[in-house]
Amino acid sequence: MKQYFRSLSFVAVLAFAASCASHTEESTATTESTADTVATLVEDTTASTATEDSTKTQLESISGEVKEVTPGKDGYTAKLVTSDNKTYFATVSHANLKENASQYRAVKVGETIQITGEVWKMGEEDHVTVRSLK
Repeated sequence: MKQYFRSLSFVAVLAFAASCASHTEESTATTESTADTVATLVEDTTASTATEDSTKTQLESISGEVKEVTPGKDGYTAKLVTSDNKTYFATVSHANLKENASQYRAVKVGETIQITGEVWKMGEEDHVTVRSLK
C-alpha cells in the first residue's frame, strides 16, 4: 500500500510539472503574440500621425462682421459674415491663440474683425480655430 501511494504521488507530481510547463509555453506564446500586436499598433499609429501631419490645413486670414457671439468654456465662438456673404464660426480662446494669447479680447456684434487660423468643416458649416485676432 505504501508503494501505491508513492507511485500515485509521483504521478501527481509529474502531471503537475507537465501542466506548469504547458502553461509556461502558452504564456510565452501569448506574450510574443501580444508584443507583435503592440508593435503593429505602434507602426499603424506612427503611419496615421504622419498622414495627419501631411494633411494639416494651412492658416487662412478672414475678415468679417461679427453677427453673433456665443460664450464657451474657455472663450467664445463668433459668427462672422464676410463681404462676399460667406459665414464662418470662429472659436477664440487663450489656448487656441497660443503665443498670441495677448490678442485675446471680447468682440461685439457689429464689429469687423480679422482672424487667422485653420478652417475646417462641421457638416455644412465652416469653422475656424483662431490663432490670431485683430
